[in-house]
Amino acid sequence: MLIMVLINSEKLWGYLNKMISMVNNTNNITFTSRSGDLRRVGDICRRVTLEFPIVYSDSCLAKFNTKFRCKSFNRIMDFTSDLIEKFRVYYDVENLNKYYKREIFGLKKHKAGNCQEISDATYMALKMNGYEDVKQLRLYAYNQKTKSMKDLDHVVTGVNFKLPEDYKYINYEPTNYMPPEYRIYPQRKSIVVDSWSGFAEYGRNLIGKYDRADLLRGLTAAKPRKTFLKEGEELCFVPVKGNELIPNDTVETLKWFFPNLNLSEKFSTSKNDSLELELSGVGLKSSDIKKLKRKYKITSQRDIK
Repeated sequence: MLIMVLINSEKLWGYLNKMISMVNNTNNITFTSRSGDLRRVGDICRRVTLEFPIVYSDSCLAKFNTKFRCKSFNRIMDFTSDLIEKFRVYYDVENLNKYYKREIFGLKKHKAGNCQEISDATYMALKMNGYEDVKQLRLYAYNQKTKSMKDLDHVVTGVNFKLPEDYKYINYEPTNYMPPEYRIYPQRKSIVVDSWSGFAEYGRNLIGKYDRADLLRGLTAAKPRKTFLKEGEELCFVPVKGNELIPNDTVETLKWFFPNLNLSEKFSTSKNDSLELELSGVGLKSSDIKKLKRKYKITSQRDIK
């Protein structure tokens, strides 16, 4: 595991292990419908979280203040956040095919990422299993009174989000200045797959799901609000263009390396020699990781006292 290798601290790994089990929700994916399509998509979500167990930065961890927070824990979260940013620089190449492979293999090898990376892995898994109408979506809160859009800083994967024929994607990085005409809403059969939070749900039920689980950043203060939406706000989505440009043969190649993401295959925990060989040639240089360790003073057991 990334943290075990980089930090070499048994007690600290205990903190992170608790964090992963509580936040990643790997074995607690829930469904509120008997719909076969929702169950199938939910199974794909479960396989993604099992195939890509990750440690991520602390955007949703403030609610664990009293139980897990300490100076060392905060430092490790900062270290993880910085590490993820360095991964993203490594992934960022002009060739989209190469970018996507670097990202997926890097996520598997280093086991560190945020909602963006796990959403890309979910997109790949859905395409592997024959889903055509798959989109990556950013979450926004639309204020009906001011006609403004608030970025909720979260990315999910959508199934059956049919866009209008004349819809034009935003051509710049999403921000709080997002024009409201880019927003879309889920249809009756639209499903949101949030593998980062650990669930698949119909879009129309999403607000209740996030409210109950306290999963979005708006709920991470010491005294969280009852809802992540303020009065007059409504949840909406903005499609992110990019993944649909990935060549089909790239998905087919990754399908060969990640058979556990294919619902027709039985999930196996046995070692995949072909994948291990591929992973040996990707990722950050050990010297880059050592520099980060020195920056955050991650050296010994004393660092966590």
